[in-house]
Amino acid sequence: MSQDPDGSSLNFEMFYNRVRRLWDIRRIARPDCWAFFVAAAVVAAAAASAAYHTWELPVTYRDFVSGGLAWTDAFKGRDYAMLATFVASFLLMLPAMAHVSASLSNGTLAADRSFNGLIAVALLPACIGVSAMLLTRHTSLFLLYVSAGLIVVAVLVGATLASRSILFRQALDVGRACTSMGTSLLLLTLAAAAGAGGALAVSRLGIVWGYGRWAWSTEVAWGSVGAAAGAALGVIFYCAGRSATPRILEARLGRALVAAQIGLPALFFCLLPTPVLVDAQQTFGYPVSTAAWIVVAVLVVLAYADVVRCTRKHADVAFQHSGIRSLEFT
Repeated sequence: MSQDPDGSSLNFEMFYNRVRRLWDIRRIARPDCWAFFVAAAVVAAAAASAAYHTWELPVTYRDFVSGGLAWTDAFKGRDYAMLATFVASFLLMLPAMAHVSASLSNGTLAADRSFNGLIAVALLPACIGVSAMLLTRHTSLFLLYVSAGLIVVAVLVGATLASRSILFRQALDVGRACTSMGTSLLLLTLAAAAGAGGALAVSRLGIVWGYGRWAWSTEVAWGSVGAAAGAALGVIFYCAGRSATPRILEARLGRALVAAQIGLPALFFCLLPTPVLVDAQQTFGYPVSTAAWIVVAVLVVLAYADVVRCTRKHADVAFQHSGIRSLEFT
């Protein structure tokens, strides 16, 4: 293509070549990169489900419509939105994962296999959810949303690492990159579980201390989980974007991983029965003996003592002793 005096043709050709390389997925069209395609489908399904439940714009029909649509004043807009969202999300997510995988180690095949293994780990909640729908009457898509969120976070963290300076990218091989991304996903999961533990403790102790019905409401529980997960996301992207070297990144993520375990011992409060409302009074579903309270208290104290011990012992080298390096994403 000849260059115009103003250089517009050359700029367009460079832009076209860059977009074509970005959307080139032939390098991941291999059996050992199967998780990319499944992950793109999972994210697309989650986005399509969200679009179906949030679409509010009605559809205008030119001709007379009879049947259920007319009698119930329904419309097909949600179906159209779900289909369009699924196709668009799949076509955007697949090349995005291929581009991040190629950027982590300059397009080597080892990066594809390592990143594919990491994405496969993020697919586990979706596999459990689909299995539950096939074997039971459970039809919730919650675990599908969890997997989609983990996949998106892994891609964003990988893109952040790949977009760092040249010196940083040279020092960060694909193994360390996937290890850092795996640590980020584990940190997000533990933070959400810690938030659930905090909400669980408040709901059980709220009956004894008279917090009121708000203490065991669904809004408080989801708010606690969301706040913990949001804080973990902030820490992850701060560490990925502000760490000067891979070693600093690993150390920061390791310390954050230890800190995220602070709320986990509170999950032992699940051994106490769920609060119920009886005659306008909050109480447990069945009487709780003193021995039950003692057992729960001892378990929580021992768990917190173990967390403190691990924090003091591995504060400086938490990443090396957190067990993350035992995961092989190959």
